[in-house]
Amino acid sequence: MPSLDALYAEWEATQSVRATLQVLEALRGQGATERVSVVCRFATTSMWSNVPVLVLAGRVYLDDGRLSEAQATLVAAGKLAPQNAEVYRWLGEVLIARNDNERAIKVLERAAQFGGDPKELRVLFARAKGETPPPPSGRPLSSSKAPPPTPVPAPARSERPAVPPPLFSSPPPPAALPKTSAAAITGANPFATSPDISSSAHFFKDDAEPSFDLPRASVPPPVPSRPPAPRAPAPLTEDDFSNDGRPRVLDPREVLNALALAGVYDASEGPKDLQWDRPKRAPLKRSSLGVLAGTLVVLIGGIGGAFFYVRDQREKARVESERILAKVDADLKLGRLELLPDSETTIGRAFELDSRSPHAATTWMKERAVLGLVKGGSDVAFEEAISRAKEVGVPDSASAFAVLASYLFQGDTSGAAAVLPKWDKAAERDPYYQLLAGTVLERIGDAHAIERYKAALALDPDFVMAEVAALRAIVLDTKQTGAKEAVAAFRTKQPARPEGAALVALMWGRETGRDHAPGEVDETVKRAAELPLPLKMVPSAATALKAIGDKKFDVAKTELAEALRVATDPSAATWLGHIALETGDEALARKAALAAVTFSAVYPPARVLAARVALLGNRLDEALKATEDLDTRDPEVALVRAIVAYERLDLDGLGTAVESVSDDNKGAALSTFGFAKPALTGAARMSSEKLVSLGATDAPWSDILAADMALDIGDLASAKTITSAWASTDSRPSRAVRLSRLARYLGQRDEADKWSKLSLSQGSVTLRALIERTFVLVALGKSHDVTLLVKSYPAVFGPLAKWASAYAVASSGKTEEARAKVATEDPPPTLAPYPSRIIALAAMGALHDLRRGNPYIRPMLVDGLSNPDVADVVDQFRMPSIRKNH
Repeated sequence: MPSLDALYAEWEATQSVRATLQVLEALRGQGATERVSVVCRFATTSMWSNVPVLVLAGRVYLDDGRLSEAQATLVAAGKLAPQNAEVYRWLGEVLIARNDNERAIKVLERAAQFGGDPKELRVLFARAKGETPPPPSGRPLSSSKAPPPTPVPAPARSERPAVPPPLFSSPPPPAALPKTSAAAITGANPFATSPDISSSAHFFKDDAEPSFDLPRASVPPPVPSRPPAPRAPAPLTEDDFSNDGRPRVLDPREVLNALALAGVYDASEGPKDLQWDRPKRAPLKRSSLGVLAGTLVVLIGGIGGAFFYVRDQREKARVESERILAKVDADLKLGRLELLPDSETTIGRAFELDSRSPHAATTWMKERAVLGLVKGGSDVAFEEAISRAKEVGVPDSASAFAVLASYLFQGDTSGAAAVLPKWDKAAERDPYYQLLAGTVLERIGDAHAIERYKAALALDPDFVMAEVAALRAIVLDTKQTGAKEAVAAFRTKQPARPEGAALVALMWGRETGRDHAPGEVDETVKRAAELPLPLKMVPSAATALKAIGDKKFDVAKTELAEALRVATDPSAATWLGHIALETGDEALARKAALAAVTFSAVYPPARVLAARVALLGNRLDEALKATEDLDTRDPEVALVRAIVAYERLDLDGLGTAVESVSDDNKGAALSTFGFAKPALTGAARMSSEKLVSLGATDAPWSDILAADMALDIGDLASAKTITSAWASTDSRPSRAVRLSRLARYLGQRDEADKWSKLSLSQGSVTLRALIERTFVLVALGKSHDVTLLVKSYPAVFGPLAKWASAYAVASSGKTEEARAKVATEDPPPTLAPYPSRIIALAAMGALHDLRRGNPYIRPMLVDGLSNPDVADVVDQFRMPSIRKNH
């Protein structure tokens, strides 16, 4: 038996009925959920008329635990074969698995009625009734306690035996179609007119589960006995033919003898000499010939007239149908929400005029696709539209876009992407196919979606839906150029459409250094109900951005949550996640990152967003993990790595991350982070105005860089201005450590204690946070707690553990003990990061180690690092002149 991989490969290559049946049989019970989805989806759409394939697909779904899909597939098989016992048998087992035992019993009774295996059905009946399954030799299907069946009298000769009504009926045409054309749409069902059967709508409720509330079918009555059939005549022999091969004419005497033998003629009384008379022809009167000829002329004329009249009426109906469909086609390309209800009604009118029109069938599929793209497709059904297209001869290549839409709107984006290679060549000239293909690619985060949208627009320049989709994708992709000019051209061409204003608002929201909101933002908010689904998130997102500018973070969070609810692809969710980062709400940003990764786990910007969310919670290892295998030359990836290196006081890693991106490609955010290296070493020189300006920019970590530089040089006024923009409820560890340092410099020890504890309470514990906590504990007179802190994080402290311990011990008055701890230790080099040097310098000051401290402190003073920590050491070294000069 070939392996599952071999069978699956053969199926992918041929997709024949045989290969499909083989791979379905191999998939049973294998747990290969993704392959089950692909193959079963193909079976139910491309082989929808093959009952054995559908039954086996239903069994695969059953084995995979996907009971809803199994039930729907078997119901579809039952519509095709309403007297197939195998369908009822497996449908009954599905209903038992769904604990719908009452309906299961009814279905199993049908299976028994149509000749199902009694042994299997016996077991299933017992399961449905909650009884112990009988052994193979157990009692028959009916319960032993049940009364014997009532004999059914034989019907009269003119009656026909009753045929049990089928459980399934053919699906009805859409509501807009005439009832008289149902057979033409769905194919005739020989039992569809039975009074005991309902339409398919009776069997399906809102939850797509079939209803089997039908009267219990009785056993068919026995066929009545008939009289024996007459004996067949004896075969002809050579004696029955004359010499010339013609049938021999019987002699009259032979006929009379035969009648005498039968007792109906007395041969003794009849004449002896008999012969056959030739029949005489009656003369045909001239009047009769005239009447006959006239009748034929009238009849032929009437038939011909009726024929031409009917043909003329049909041609007029066809022309009217084409006129209607041309208007609908034009409306659909516009993608306007308010036109869709009228389009659906108009298509129904076109079907009334020409029920076998391929054009109408194609337009119906287009209407379904546009409806799903504009409003959302979770409730949009394609099966009937695709079936109608097949019946009227629409080529498969012309229906390929509907197949994509069917996958897409049921949430099976991977399934839609899997069938793209199959149809790309055959349907490449169909603008609707290119539009749907672009939508599929955009929802999996593939930048080639823009190429598909442009291809659709090239095939049909009036395809406004494709133009809007292309512009939206270009604006959301930061690597694309020319968005501003393209959006402006669309606004000029379509000034009344709400999509133009929404695209302008979206473009404003994507800008990093955005100015005041343009007037299109308010217009977009007012016309939010008119926007198609892909742009539904813009009004809420724009409102959130305005609220952030006004420091109304609660309003911003509410609006962002609403925008996330209607986001349709990873690019939109990623953009909303970056806005959430500006609010400081880690939970909301994480929700956006999760939504983006759910759309596409391999979409690089979504992974970068996940890394930024990790940085928000100071989870540095998680941030690096999210950017693994991504291009380090990407500015966004480089920025994440640079921030991690900065927080870990890793000068080499910081330089590598920033320098991996060329200057032309750095962008505003990474260019701003060029201040990080001098800020980390304490060598940055910047005026108060520039520090405050840097802290107010939107670039990630720019406010923290500005706060560090202001605190290093002792510019506490600028530090207060920068940190005042941070919300009082902001619990980010990266900001907490800076707030602790500012509070300590201002003499607010309790406030510093609160923030320093918070900086260690979540995420990765950094050396910067440990050093700050050491200073706070010493300031609070809790030097003994520093020893416990050092023991808790020995790996993070590294070689600075002894210097931190010595500083705490010396500050508590145990100078000699502290001196012994660092007697043989070398302090960090003068070019080391400032936080690691300041703890060593503080220990030297507490020990009054002027010999090592004097050359160590002078470069700091030269660099302008005159903050309170340095000033304390100057005082301990009794260097007033130096402090005064610096």
